[in-house]
Amino acid sequence: MKQTVVPLFSVHVLDNIALSAGHGSGFYDEYETREVFMDKDYLYDVATWITGHSMEPVYQDGEVALIHEGGFDYDGAVYAVAWNEQLYIKKVYLEDNGFRLVSINKDYPDKFAPAEDESRIVGKIVENFIPIEQ
Repeated sequence: MKQTVVPLFSVHVLDNIALSAGHGSGFYDEYETREVFMDKDYLYDVATWITGHSMEPVYQDGEVALIHEGGFDYDGAVYAVAWNEQLYIKKVYLEDNGFRLVSINKDYPDKFAPAEDESRIVGKIVENFIPIEQ
């Protein structure tokens, strides 16, 4: 019987920082990581956990999000957003006076992050996955 070997790629996920797919998740200055594995290799800057259900069915609670740090590219892309000391994963639309944060799950209302709240785009979500057990 022929066995196929699938290479695994290591991802270091921020352990104390999660992207909230819901009402917001606090973020900290302590950056401990946990090593997990996936079966594809992606270019990314930071990885973190997704918590909550507002971005389902595409982004699931307990998955890892890979983030490419940078600014705003275009309306409707999914970004990691820092706002009021919370981190969110949302579809983002640039408005005249801030960002409109939109959930994929229609059970969650839009949020508005006004410019005066110093909200910022952390980066674009380039991939999400459930870690592979080794």
